[in-house]
Amino acid sequence: MQHETLSKLAEALGIDTEELVLLETGNDMDKDGRPRDKKYLETGLPESLQHSLDEFIQGEKDHVSHMDCLWGELYGSINACQWGGRITKEHADYLRAKYLFGEEDSDEEE
Repeated sequence: MQHETLSKLAEALGIDTEELVLLETGNDMDKDGRPRDKKYLETGLPESLQHSLDEFIQGEKDHVSHMDCLWGELYGSINACQWGGRITKEHADYLRAKYLFGEEDSDEEE
């Protein structure tokens, strides 16, 4: 019954059922079914990585002269946590893109 209703509605709107479902959910998921808002990848980080990230963010705010050192520290911390199995590749790629390479919306290009 629900599928029939959705099919009729989709036909009336001139779209297919999949597009209708995406409209219904607000299309807040990517093609792999994960939330488009990737901020969840910044939660629950290992303490050492969180510390490096906090220092980097504070350094940017304060316009410190040693940003290169903070950049290297964060880059190394992300790598160490990824290769140590403490964060996923998805976490690492997101953090590198957002904080180190300025590519916050890198997923949308794929």
